[in-house]
Amino acid sequence: MTCPSCDELILYIEQHSVCDNRGQPSGTCLQSYLGWPRIGARRRAPSGVPDEFAHDYNEACLVLDLSCKAAAALGRRCLQNVLRSVREFRGRTLYDEIENVLSAAELPSYIAEDLHFLREVGNLAAHATNDSATGELVDVEPGEAEAVLEVLLSLFDFYFVAPAESRARRQNLSRKLGRTESE
Repeated sequence: MTCPSCDELILYIEQHSVCDNRGQPSGTCLQSYLGWPRIGARRRAPSGVPDEFAHDYNEACLVLDLSCKAAAALGRRCLQNVLRSVREFRGRTLYDEIENVLSAAELPSYIAEDLHFLREVGNLAAHATNDSATGELVDVEPGEAEAVLEVLLSLFDFYFVAPAESRARRQNLSRKLGRTESE
């Protein structure tokens, strides 16, 4: 098939119970799944996000359907890189770096409250953690890995996307009014 919106190839792989002598499916379809594009390939970091952060985010999206743990670990890495590079918040641990961000009180509460969530899910992915009641290994679940990516999108919007959009609006208005942005 061809995607109606982007004209790119869409490939479904099907397993049938019976095929005719030419190899064409003639029986019941037992299983069907999207072979191409990979599900995560359609999800990308917004434009305006620097490559060093977009790369980890995009990779996390690509592996999400294969490994929630890998996606969460990449998300944790991306968070730490953003905090260290953009805001230069350094600490001994990611926990300390998040606490530095929180004490600066620069993030909206809906993002600030999610930073430790992202760190904790990333830690489950990066470090073997056992449930204190059952002793079983605690794994990252699909919804948790998806939430990690959503928190990163909020952070990207705050640090990169919204400021660039705001700057562009001011520049457009300044051009219209015939003045420089600093006036």
